[in-house]
Amino acid sequence: MRFFHNNLVDAEKPINRVGQLVKQQIIMKKNTLLIIVFMVLGFAQQVNACSLPSLSDAIDGPTSVCSGGSEFYTVDFASVQCVQSLDFSVLVEVDGQVFQQFNSVSGAFNVNWPVNSTGSNRSGRVSVAYLAADGACDAFGLPQSVVTQRVLSLDVEIRPATLPPSTPTITSRVIGTNTAQFTASSARATSYSWTVSGGTIVGNATGSVLRVRPNDGACSVTATARGRLARCEGGFAVSGARSNTMNISRPTIFGPTSFDVPSDRFFTEFSIEISPAATSYTYTLDNNTNFNFTDTPSRTFTTSFPQISLQCNGTSGLPGFMTVVASNSCGVSNTETIQLNCVSGGGGFLLTENAPINIFPNTISAGETLNVENLPSDVVSVEMLPLTGRISADKTSVELSDNSTLKVNTAKLARGLHVMRFTYKDGHVEQRNILVK
Repeated sequence: MRFFHNNLVDAEKPINRVGQLVKQQIIMKKNTLLIIVFMVLGFAQQVNACSLPSLSDAIDGPTSVCSGGSEFYTVDFASVQCVQSLDFSVLVEVDGQVFQQFNSVSGAFNVNWPVNSTGSNRSGRVSVAYLAADGACDAFGLPQSVVTQRVLSLDVEIRPATLPPSTPTITSRVIGTNTAQFTASSARATSYSWTVSGGTIVGNATGSVLRVRPNDGACSVTATARGRLARCEGGFAVSGARSNTMNISRPTIFGPTSFDVPSDRFFTEFSIEISPAATSYTYTLDNNTNFNFTDTPSRTFTTSFPQISLQCNGTSGLPGFMTVVASNSCGVSNTETIQLNCVSGGGGFLLTENAPINIFPNTISAGETLNVENLPSDVVSVEMLPLTGRISADKTSVELSDNSTLKVNTAKLARGLHVMRFTYKDGHVEQRNILVK
């Protein structure tokens, strides 16, 4: 019996070993499965941890802003940190005082800066606070070191609101023969806006200097200017308006201011007009009876021509004086005073359009040929002078021919009124007006 039992026990031992092996294999498989499950879960958690942003110590955004402007800022994602929560606390300060306070769930946000009316820069600051730990998150998305609060700051300059320019002052003058020039001056203005009535703008229309060509038949030109200054936030700050009216089309008299001539010489007194031309001229003699008009005994004579005939009744003595005033539908010109000198020998001299020299055309476009006929043989030089008095063509450029005909090239003459001056052997001078368009 004992032997059987012992044999039975001995027979069961192999069976128990097999069962233990099976159990061990089952346990190992279970453990392997658990490890795989934990690895999968850990990997999934690690993936979630990596999806959290890692932050650096910087805020991206403008550091100089316009008064009242809205600007965009972001927290820079760069260095490795384990962020506990994507909840960012934003604080905006102006001149050390709290201006705005809000939360951002993405680290990207707008700041609406205040209007700065102080005339100088104001100080602003953007601060962002969040919780994070140094280093990457662990496999379960948890910090591997102590979580602390991080604060990032960015200093910002708030520029002052753009003050509009001052209302400009405007001056005006005539240039050339028929152009009005207006000049504006305004504090803080960098450009100007102009409006014009009675004429057309010539050239630049945004600068401080404006040139205007009057319309046909217009007696005046009005220019209105506003100063402009580019605004920080875009567009322009504009000043108040100021206007200036110029009576540009009244005639202006120009001619010789003194006569000292022999009795056998004819002379012509000329006028220079700004379009439209003068329609009448009034000549007035003073009380010196050595001089009289040849066409009337009156001391005042009105004619539609810019010339007049005078008679010298004496031989020498005190000079006389004559005034000339031109007028048209737009008004009356300046008064030109001419000194009359009677040369010994008596006789007389003539201010007349029937001078021996014939010039045509007297209004010419630059580049066209100016013709001079009936040129006296004792003329020694011919010069062209603009109203400024600067010689624009001398006897070397206006060459005298051997006959009484002269052709003048006007290509180098500036636009405007010119005087053609003829100098004779005896030293006296005769002048004619030429208008170059």
